[in-house]
Amino acid sequence: MYIFNKLYIYKDGGWQPFTIGASKWLTSANASASGYTIPATITLTPGQSYYIASWDWRWNGSCWLGPDSTACGQGKWRLQNFKAE
Repeated sequence: MYIFNKLYIYKDGGWQPFTIGASKWLTSANASASGYTIPATITLTPGQSYYIASWDWRWNGSCWLGPDSTACGQGKWRLQNFKAE
């Protein structure tokens, strides 16, 4: 699986981009190793819930599939909810 290095966090009524890793596309192993560290420029309130949106592709042997898709070249953004510590 390849993960796009630009993620988005929903904060203050809008989606704010940030990047992880050094390359544009990370493998799932590299993304796990680098983690999803939110830059210090994005201030989070402890105890408040936030959403992160990410995109990835996986190869099925004949084409690239996006998240939650069985059709080539399609998919949906992945959303993850977390509470700031």
